[in-house]
Amino acid sequence: MTTLNGCSAPVMTKSGLLQITVHSAKNLRKADIFGKGDPYVIIKVNLGKIYTTVVKYDTDSPRFEESVHCILADISESKLSFEVFDKDIIGVDDTIGCAFVNLNKKSSIVNSPLLLSLPEKNDCGNLYVSVSFTPMKIIKPPVKIRQG
Repeated sequence: MTTLNGCSAPVMTKSGLLQITVHSAKNLRKADIFGKGDPYVIIKVNLGKIYTTVVKYDTDSPRFEESVHCILADISESKLSFEVFDKDIIGVDDTIGCAFVNLNKKSSIVNSPLLLSLPEKNDCGNLYVSVSFTPMKIIKPPVKIRQG
């Protein structure tokens, strides 16, 4: 550990604050027979739902501009998923597409479009998101060395 005048340098950890912003989507796959879709996004971290956006009615290119923050215990073990659905008045909501970000890589912190896909369909539209991670800093007390 580095000490300077009896003070410890902060130690970065794998835990910290994850900030996610869903900006917009473009050219979403048509899920309804009539008219445009009514899309919304569900955000999950490690399969646990953390946020659902507001439904945007009658559009295939919605603007969301919604943000959520969450604390991650270990970014190296985290996977982020975005699931885009079409809200239906009757029946079950239709899945438009999904995108995934593995947070264990520095390059995965994104500020760019994600291509949405489904197992049977490749191009289901684009989802524009920003993801950033701020690691927690822990300051440990200085280690005293006994001279003898």
